[in-house]
Amino acid sequence: MRPHFRCGISPNIFCCLNLKDVISILENEKNLVAKMGLSYGDYREFLESLLMKVECRFAPARIIAVALFGSVSRGEAGPYSDIDLLFIHEHIPDDPIKRLVDVILKIREKEAYHKLTEKGLFPEPSCIFMTPRELSQNPLILLDIMDHGIMLKDEEGFLAGKIRVLQEKLARMGAYKIVLKDGSWAWDLKPDYKIGEVFEITL
Repeated sequence: MRPHFRCGISPNIFCCLNLKDVISILENEKNLVAKMGLSYGDYREFLESLLMKVECRFAPARIIAVALFGSVSRGEAGPYSDIDLLFIHEHIPDDPIKRLVDVILKIREKEAYHKLTEKGLFPEPSCIFMTPRELSQNPLILLDIMDHGIMLKDEEGFLAGKIRVLQEKLARMGAYKIVLKDGSWAWDLKPDYKIGEVFEITL
């Protein structure tokens, strides 16, 4: 069986809403139904605020690059869609997710967040944190970003450079993308794969 990397489908997310959120949904029912196909432009102000808060929380470690991917970057998001983000950062001594929790709690107090909830939108960042070394060892997350990602920060061209290297490797392997009937997709990473063969992709 050929190795595939499947992308494009996110599991259903269920969340508990407080009374304020429920009231907001009811007051914005008409807007909620109509407001589909959300994209980066709908979340720009919120994302700028989020990025600023993450950078402050990670300091003195630097955030090297940030990429938006998933339904928001494709312009296919709904009111409850996750906002998928990849953060490339310098090493920190603790779990970056713990720092993200602090950021999310603070950003929910900000105007950019409340502007969205008043429109019936409930932004939930779904973040992947990796150091440059971790990305080099596990680069397949870049398949999504290479396909439809939006660079929110890449001042030194680090992420763009890694994507170019991955594209070159995929081309040498003969890898290609397969679009499925339901709109999701998969990658045939090694069309000439032989049973029992072991291979890895690193950058």
